[in-house]
Order: sequence, then structure tokens, then C-alpha cells
Amino acid sequence: MRIGIDVREFCIDKHTGIRFILENFIAHARIMRKHEFVLFGNQFTDFHSLAGKHKEVILPEKNTILWDQFQLPRALKKEKVDIFYSPYIKTPFLRVCPYVNTICDILPLSIPKHRGLKAFLEKIYFYVYSYLCGRRSVNVVTLSEDARKKVARIFRISPKKLKVVYPPVDIPKEGRKTKEWESKIVDEYDLFRPYFLYLGNFKKHKNLLNLIAAYDVLSDEVKNDYKLMLVGGSPEEVQ
Repeated sequence: MRIGIDVREFCIDKHTGIRFILENFIAHARIMRKHEFVLFGNQFTDFHSLAGKHKEVILPEKNTILWDQFQLPRALKKEKVDIFYSPYIKTPFLRVCPYVNTICDILPLSIPKHRGLKAFLEKIYFYVYSYLCGRRSVNVVTLSEDARKKVARIFRISPKKLKVVYPPVDIPKEGRKTKEWESKIVDEYDLFRPYFLYLGNFKKHKNLLNLIAAYDVLSDEVKNDYKLMLVGGSPEEVQ
């Protein structure tokens, strides 16, 4: 089977939850050597971090909607892809092969990022795309049973289509970093003691300010025993 994957999340100095999920998915999927992989990215995609046997297709992106709806389906057809996997809530409206897309959760609808017209339009965009892509896809991946129930109810997607795939916690040995690298990270960030871990981007809808505030109200005893680790985001988001 020839599997196409949108890998635009792999950008230099950008580490997000979606990238982590994709990295582990690709690492595990390569074990099934009967499949071929075609990775679709743009001019910013860091293909060097995706070591292994696959075909790389670079589609210059000037406008995201044009990339999603016109450039991508033409490329899927040209590469004779059997099935396409999108880690985002987006698939081409023109169906050139079976699609599988991802709706991780409904946070963009349930957590206010900011007020005003922009926030309102973003919520409409999220809802419409989730609704349409859910119907255009043969399956929809979500990350938990709770998210599965909410996605099915809010976007009116058949529960039979929704598949729970829990976020990975490990990757095959061949994809791991060296022991020396691991020891350096443990020492540098003092990972010898327990910690609460957040992994993802630092955008407003992730509600990180409330996470930090919640950690701050914990007792000194708890904070001395457990540190809070925030991993991911781009340099711009960190600032």
C-alpha cells in the first residue's frame, strides 16, 4: 500500500504534540515494510529529521487553503497514493483517494482564546472544517474515549468512523537518541525527580497560563516534589 502523509508539522525549532504523534507513527509504521510512504511537505519542512526510506514531495506553500485544496490532491493523484493521512482537521474536498484525518479534541470550541470577531471566526472555521472533513474521511482519529464521544456528538460523525489512537509514549529502538544524549538532557533539566509534563505548542487555546496558575497554587511541599515541565512550541510562541 502506498500511504501519503502530510508532514508540514516538521519544521526546524518547532516541536508540537502533532509532530510527536507523527514522529512515532512513522517510526512504528516503517516496521510494516510492505507499505510505501510518500511524505508531503512545503518549503519549510525539515525532511532531514525524517530519516528512513520514503519519497519526499515538496509543494511550495504560499496560501494554506490553496495548498490543502488544490496542490495536494493533484500531488496525491500524481503519486498514485492509495490512502492519505492528515494529522490535522483538514483534507481535500476533492476526493482522489480514501482520507483519514485527525480531530484530537474540541478545545478550540470549549476554551476561549481571546474575544472579538477573530476568535468567533476561528471557532466557525474549526467547526465547519471538522464537520466537513469528518464526512469526507473514511476514518477519523481522536486521542481519547472522552474526545471520541464529544466529537461524535458535536460534529455529528458516526461513532463507527471514529477510532481512538492514544498518543504514543515510546518509539522503536532504532529511532531513539544515544544514551549520551539522554544523560545530558536528564542532567540539564534535572529530570531525576518526578515532574508534570506538558508537550505541545504554546498557542493561546492550549490554556497554558491556567496550567501554570494551577501549578502555582499547589502547596510548596508538592512543588518541591514535582516540577512542571513545558516542552515544545516555537521560539516565537515561547516569547
